[in-house]
Amino acid sequence: MKTLICACVGQTQYPEKIDVWAGILRDQVIGPLYFNGNLNGEAYLDVLENANNPLINDALENQLDGDGNILPDEDRLHFQQEGTLAYRVLPVWQWLDNVFPNK
Repeated sequence: MKTLICACVGQTQYPEKIDVWAGILRDQVIGPLYFNGNLNGEAYLDVLENANNPLINDALENQLDGDGNILPDEDRLHFQQEGTLAYRVLPVWQWLDNVFPNK
């Protein structure tokens, strides 16, 4: 009687990946947020509206002085991102321009 030894190796056509978003505001880290799979424009806009924006607003509220004024100079606040295709769709640009005008 012969014993068969079989080894199965799992492979995917594309490598597994994860996207990470984090921000820095003065001495405070915002996030990080983790995303499984590919991030497209629609999903990224949802993240901006429902996750990033509340995190950024909370971070800004923690930067208020005694009179309720935001300590960082708002003219110096920037939202920077890399050139991934998910970031280049019109609804994302419109949202960013509305929230961070002239940046």
